Formats: sequence, structure tokens, C-alpha cells
Amino acid sequence: MSKKSKKFLILCSIISIIIFSIIFCTLYSLIRIAKEPTNPVIEPKISNSKENYEYVLKDINGKINVFKKGTEAPIDILEKETSILPPYDRELLSQGIYIENIEQLNKILEDYDD
Repeated sequence: MSKKSKKFLILCSIISIIIFSIIFCTLYSLIRIAKEPTNPVIEPKISNSKENYEYVLKDINGKINVFKKGTEAPIDILEKETSILPPYDRELLSQGIYIENIEQLNKILEDYDD
């Protein structure tokens, strides 16, 4: 093998290692970003008082159930699985999200529907 061939082989090897490193670092960064906690779907603009509310959202069997104040059965069950929601939202739903009026309810349901 000539000196020129050896230099060319070494150069190709170095370029390959650099390209592989760039691809690896990019994929690693994308995976880390994907695993970082996301912002909650809903903002905590919900009723602070469990006395002044019309609706409650609650996680029942992995689905978001909508209850009207004073009812035992849900008036609606969303199809979205709660397991795909951020931890903050899952925690809120496990305790119950108390909502003051229909406008707030609709806004939150739109946020969950995205």
C-alpha cells in the first residue's frame, strides 16, 4: 500500500469518526430533550375552594371523567389516556380538579384535547 493510499485511508477514517460523533451527539440530545418533563397541559387556574365549583375533573381508570357538582356518575369521559399526560396533570387529576364554571371547563377540555 502506498503512502498516499494510507493517508487517504486515515483521512477517511477520521472523517467517518467525526460524522459518527456528530450523529451520535445529535441523537443523544434529542432523546434527552424528549425525556425532559413537559409543561402541564392545564394552568393551575382552577378553583381553590372545593365549595365554589360546578364541575370536577378526575382520573378514573386512566381516563379523564367530568362530573357535575352533586352527581355520582360522570357527565362525560374523555378518550385521552391520562398516562400520556405530564406528571403535574396526572397528580391534579388524581386529587380532582375543581372548576368554577362552564367556560373554564371548556377551556381545560380544549387543552386536554390537543
